[in-house]
Amino acid sequence: MTEYNKSKMYCVIAMIGWGSMFIAAKLAFTALSGFMLIFFRYLIASILLTIFYRKIPCPKLTKEDKKNILFIGVLGYFLSNGLQLIGTKFIAASIAAIINAITPVIIILFAVIILKEKSSIQQFIGILITVIGSIVIIGNVEGVSSILGVIISFTGMILWGLSSVMIRKCCTNIEGIWVTIYGMFIAMVADTPFMIYEIIKNGIPQFTPVVLFAVLWLGVVPTAISNLFWSKALENLSAANCSLFYALLPVVTTILGIIILKENITINFIIGGTIIIAGMIVAVLGENKKEV
Repeated sequence: MTEYNKSKMYCVIAMIGWGSMFIAAKLAFTALSGFMLIFFRYLIASILLTIFYRKIPCPKLTKEDKKNILFIGVLGYFLSNGLQLIGTKFIAASIAAIINAITPVIIILFAVIILKEKSSIQQFIGILITVIGSIVIIGNVEGVSSILGVIISFTGMILWGLSSVMIRKCCTNIEGIWVTIYGMFIAMVADTPFMIYEIIKNGIPQFTPVVLFAVLWLGVVPTAISNLFWSKALENLSAANCSLFYALLPVVTTILGIIILKENITINFIIGGTIIIAGMIVAVLGENKKEV
């Protein structure tokens, strides 16, 4: 298998893992607060990855590399993934996933701004289509808490799109695994003060078997495995090419949400989700044609 095809497989694995994240988060939130969940998630993942890759020598980082990794760790792994988790507390897992399916469009926009990549009319049309799909879904969201959840999830999605472009930039000099490990350690450090505050305020949570399994799953699958494979994929594929696989994210989450959480899927969700995925594919295919 070529490195190009391996990278595609890495993207699929990452999306399946991330798709399960929203389900596990809903289960974990029955006992844990947001920052506490973020801390345990990165603690588990960073320990696992460090042990697994302990024999691989650490790369020598330039001043620019350190700045980029700090940015990825704080805004990407901490704020972005943290906001995505917290947003899931207020809205259905399937809605959180479909919001994150818009990430490819955001990646294309940031790639134009940061990496100076050229855009096309097809990409612009794809962006407009995803906006229409978002309006269809969000227009059916009711309640202050649900609207807050949508806003939080959108913010996290935008930050992750920006971080993905920065990861692509870093991976030209550093192996993806080290970008992942460094980013997670930074995120865990950034989260620690907030977690301590939550423990002081709310006390130590009670870990039921379901909550414990959900936390372990979050740390191992969508955090360690998915982030690792995503960073590895970005070593050989452009950010836009990797983004095409985001279409799998809401599919995985919706199926798991129906089976595990017994979530109901509305007609607005189906129509809006279909429009968003179509727009995302149009935009990313426009990027692929540009690269050929």
